[in-house]
Amino acid sequence: MNETSPQAGEQKQGGGWLAWVGLAVLALWGIRTIGHSSIWLRLATGRAIAEQGIPRADAFTFTAAGLPWVNTSWLYDRLLYGLWNLGGAALVTLLHAAFVVLAFGLLIRPARRLAGPVGTALALLGCAWLLSVRFVVSPVLPSLLFAALFIRVLSESPRAWMPVTLLPVQWLWANVHGSFVLGPILFLLFAIERWHGNRESQDKKAVGWAAAMIPAALVVSLLNPFGAAVFTQTFRDWSLVVFAYVQEWISPFSLQFQRAFFVKNIVTLALLIGAIGLITEKRKLPIAMTSLAVLGAFLVVRSLRHVEFFALLAFPFLALSGSAAGAYLGDRVRPALGTRAAWWSRAGALLVLLLAAGSAAAVLSNHFYESVGSPSVTGFGVASGLYPEKAAEILAKPGFPAKTVHLFQDGNFLLWAAPGRPVFVDQRADLHAPEFFEAVARSLNGEAEAWDALEKKWEPESVLLNGCALGAGPLLRMLLESRRWALAYLDGTSALLIRPTAANQAWLSNEEIQKAGLLVLEQERREYQRRMACCARPVVSPRLIGAGTFYLALDRFPEAELVYDLLTRGSPAMVSAWYSLGMVRMQLGKFDLAATALEQACRRRPRDPMFWLQLGRAYAGAGMAQDAERAFEKGRKLNPALAERFRSGMEAPAAP
Repeated sequence: MNETSPQAGEQKQGGGWLAWVGLAVLALWGIRTIGHSSIWLRLATGRAIAEQGIPRADAFTFTAAGLPWVNTSWLYDRLLYGLWNLGGAALVTLLHAAFVVLAFGLLIRPARRLAGPVGTALALLGCAWLLSVRFVVSPVLPSLLFAALFIRVLSESPRAWMPVTLLPVQWLWANVHGSFVLGPILFLLFAIERWHGNRESQDKKAVGWAAAMIPAALVVSLLNPFGAAVFTQTFRDWSLVVFAYVQEWISPFSLQFQRAFFVKNIVTLALLIGAIGLITEKRKLPIAMTSLAVLGAFLVVRSLRHVEFFALLAFPFLALSGSAAGAYLGDRVRPALGTRAAWWSRAGALLVLLLAAGSAAAVLSNHFYESVGSPSVTGFGVASGLYPEKAAEILAKPGFPAKTVHLFQDGNFLLWAAPGRPVFVDQRADLHAPEFFEAVARSLNGEAEAWDALEKKWEPESVLLNGCALGAGPLLRMLLESRRWALAYLDGTSALLIRPTAANQAWLSNEEIQKAGLLVLEQERREYQRRMACCARPVVSPRLIGAGTFYLALDRFPEAELVYDLLTRGSPAMVSAWYSLGMVRMQLGKFDLAATALEQACRRRPRDPMFWLQLGRAYAGAGMAQDAERAFEKGRKLNPALAERFRSGMEAPAAP
């Protein structure tokens, strides 16, 4: 759906307003409650900078205390802390949404030189979906604006000396985020494009200016508190493999939902559209924009955590590709249908409006957030029940056992909520060796040998478990069965364990603390039921997810059934809730109801062999022999070895 000449199409048919539709949808994605724990580490760092100056060594953890720390986002952290004190979550959210909207707004003009209004608007909508799961408060978002400023100025460059105006932006970028290394790369790409173009004297002068900015940008980037170390740290961060352990994709529990990685499909579609553009575009491809799209594709294929930069860098080329593909299709459809170009353009505008309306509905109804397992909702503030707020209050009480072991994400929040108290670990992936993160991940997933090694090395006095994390249930069971730990507090989001020593008996017998946790959990359950009763779609409830995990680990099956029944009705996309509901009901002897729940789990995740095997077990318990055999056969086809062990375990005689 492209006009043969985008400029002529804009003059004759208009359509420039379609870009505003795309920007509005993009802004809508950004107006969401904060549901990513990295903000707490940023705020804690900003507070430390404001009070003590820029830290050069770690003072946040007791596992890496004193080790060198190069914070490539120190200026962002300090500014974020100031903004938070000024306007809280609402101001921070609005400003970050504005960063993204301005970034893509700056690139509309370069995109319109390559594509028509429909192609540009469709590319904007595609980029909005690419950013949908990564639209979180972080230094990446202002960095998108810096990159867009570079691309806009270098693609326009009405005067040869204009690139020099980007040097202050480069300095700011180098103190905000490690992606500043893109600045010299952008200078290089546009210098090559100008050199490859016309050889007029003015163009040669422009080439000279752009080329001179490459070393200038590198020199300007050295004007930061850490000097050349920011380059080393940036390239180290981009090559770290431990991000697999500390990276928070959507939420700690998103993998339990049906569409947690749907963005992979959007990335694949974008790459396909880009490839189609290479084939169908008849004009000479612009060197810089094409190279940026290839660079963005390389980054996102290497890791989905670079999807934000892929969306921005590829946007103009995606607009070109979409327009080229539309023009190719239009050339073949119009003669067959006897339609005119104006009709084809109106059809394209209608498509943009329909897609924009569907995107807005998915966000405003919170259906999108629920389907991918995000604790965020449309609006302002902080996601409810995701962070260990009550547990942090208890940890901060005088005399409570210190030296707490916890998850990476909880460490971020504790740094902010309990200042001055060293944490076990946070999400800074560069402070420890990969072996450390691997050992911690294995320990917190309930591996007994790894946990024993952790206890021996770090001698923790308390344990903070996040019920939303995978492995929290098995670990809670293992710790309680070891008799070396006892449960002091539980509220669904968090479980606090301490040593059952004489010195800790006052905490273990503190009914006020225990009742407070149960009261918080009961209030969450009632609020969730209220939302369902009034026909409002319930938001994802981290507290109820954690409660189900802990109840199941504690063999409190009636309570677990109640929680998972609520979750499956309020969040039907939560695959693990259907599976857990089936498992709980089998424990309660409700095999027919268990089969119904496990059928839903299998329908949503048909490639999981364990789901089919457990469904066969439920069918067998309900006396449905033929259905049981069919389910076992499906599980066997998916994983023969697992199916053999599973059937052997079912048929083995019970232990005396």
